[in-house]
Amino acid sequence: MAKGPGYTIDDLIYYTGLFGGIIVTYLLLENLPIHHIIRLIIALVVGVGTGWCATYFFTRKENSGEDGEF
Repeated sequence: MAKGPGYTIDDLIYYTGLFGGIIVTYLLLENLPIHHIIRLIIALVVGVGTGWCATYFFTRKENSGEDGEF
């Protein structure tokens, strides 16, 4: 039987938050008069933060049980 890439749900949530945060931040900063390298660095920082937050809240909700309360 063939094995998949081995990603967990936490990995997928992190990368979704990461790329979503990068894309949205970069597009929002596009109209500001700053250098594109600075814009990319800011987008990467926000993307990493978004990915971390998405993973944190998902695992927090997952560990809290079925009632949906934090």
